[in-house]
Parts: sequence; C-alpha cells; structure tokens
Amino acid sequence: MFVINRKRIQIMLSAILVSVLVFGIQISLKEKEELTVETTSTPTSNKTIVIDAGHGTPDEGVSLLH
Repeated sequence: MFVINRKRIQIMLSAILVSVLVFGIQISLKEKEELTVETTSTPTSNKTIVIDAGHGTPDEGVSLLH
C-alpha cells in the first residue's frame, strides 16, 4: 500500500516545479539563439550593411508630387 503523506507531496511538487523551470529555461535559451543574427563587416571599409524592412507605412516627411 502506498501512503501519501505531507513530506512525499512536498517532494513530488518540488520535483514538478524544478522540471517546469528547467524546461522553461531551455525554451527561452533556444528562442534567444533563434533571434540572434550575426553581422559581418566588409573587409575594405569596415562598414556594416543593415537592411530595414520598414514599418508598413510611408515616411511622414516624404511628399509625393503627381
């Protein structure tokens, strides 16, 4: 017969909590790796080229003449 007392409940809950925390940390580290983008400089000018996709709206300072 398996008797569940207070000490065993605390041990089981602690093990579950540690498992969930470790899993969450692993997932967050994996997401950080996916978000990291390496950049390189061109060897002659030491400048970095960055391509900005924009925000989906035209610049407010631009005037279009038709």
